Amino acid sequence: MSQIFQEIKAVLEEEKKKGTFTHYAFSCGSFSQEKPRYALFSSNKETVFDLASLTKVFMTSALFLEEIHEGLASQKMTVREYLEGNCDGLREELKELLLGDLMSHSSGLPAWFNFWTQVGSETKTSQEELIRRLNEASRNLEKDQGFRYSDVGYILLGLCLELKHKKSLKEQFYIFCQEKLGFCNRPLLFSQDVPSQHCVPTSFCAVRKRYLQGEVHDENCAFLGGATGHAGLFGDLIGIISFTKKLSERKSFDKVTAVSSCLGPCSYGWMTKTIDGRRALGHLGFTGTGFFLFPEENAYLLLLTNRVISSRLNRSFQKTRQKVFQLGRALLDNELNK
Repeated sequence: MSQIFQEIKAVLEEEKKKGTFTHYAFSCGSFSQEKPRYALFSSNKETVFDLASLTKVFMTSALFLEEIHEGLASQKMTVREYLEGNCDGLREELKELLLGDLMSHSSGLPAWFNFWTQVGSETKTSQEELIRRLNEASRNLEKDQGFRYSDVGYILLGLCLELKHKKSLKEQFYIFCQEKLGFCNRPLLFSQDVPSQHCVPTSFCAVRKRYLQGEVHDENCAFLGGATGHAGLFGDLIGIISFTKKLSERKSFDKVTAVSSCLGPCSYGWMTKTIDGRRALGHLGFTGTGFFLFPEENAYLLLLTNRVISSRLNRSFQKTRQKVFQLGRALLDNELNK
């Protein structure tokens, strides 16, 4: 077995022993391989993780990219134009935001806003309440400030999809997986559809006053129904690899991989960065997840953990994740250069 692969395992086992996380899964490889050659599991390959912000690109961005490809939407279209005027209740400032700016985190909306204040701990926020809270959040709008990563922007995008199609995000995503990607079974799931015993625990939630296992970690997502534009998806390692392989093969995804479409740090929501000199597109999740695609080589890196179980403020994990991805990139180089 590769020395680099053993080093990756040693790093993950050491962090597990220290209590940074209790579960992990890692893989890197080429999408041309039928099965991943390099894969690590702390328990078993069916273990399911809360994917957190990977939802932004796996679901919300993917759904909008498909609509842009089909001519049903465009980057330069405002929320008002996209909804064809069906946006009653939203502030004028929100109606005039561009879909492209929302997708690329350059709308000026704040990074975060508390959507569950004044809502009972077990009460699902209504759509009317969501619109009211979005209006409040938009009072901190800072337009023309460039990149500003925003959960709020993706919550608004999710609402736009639901208002436009009069279907829940959950239903739209499952239809997309079946009709566009060709899955008979759902490769990624929402918490309501996955047995909790298959999920790794995340942390104690002070708001819900219980330990979370099989429930979305993000409080806003939980009180907005468990499926929002910024969070809510769960998945295991094999399911994510299968999903991203088919997603990357869609013609609609060409806009993400085209160099000319890279809008600052994000291309249609996908982070654009360099890992050991190679162009990568991906995203990170607050719960301790991360995925990067190398479009020129049709290759990927994937790391899943439940690092929030140790502390949501654990900054050391960022260095661990970076080290694992750097080692994974070196492992890919060895494999792809054979």
